[in-house]
Amino acid sequence: MRLRLQIPERLSPKVRPAQRIDVRVEGSVNRTGTVMRLSPSIEAQNRSLLIEAEIPNPDNALRAGSFAEASSR
Repeated sequence: MRLRLQIPERLSPKVRPAQRIDVRVEGSVNRTGTVMRLSPSIEAQNRSLLIEAEIPNPDNALRAGSFAEASSR
């Protein structure tokens, strides 16, 4: 499953491709994923960096559109 996250500008230097992240999805089990892509620029409207991560979902417990929180390892 692909997860899109907005990272505050102040934390953006700490995020890098292939970084492991822990993901918590409401109503589901916690997962570990990998940062796959970083936006090339900070979004001017909300001063955040958009990233994409891949999250394994072998049991189909995660659903598209769910709210998720992530933290880095």
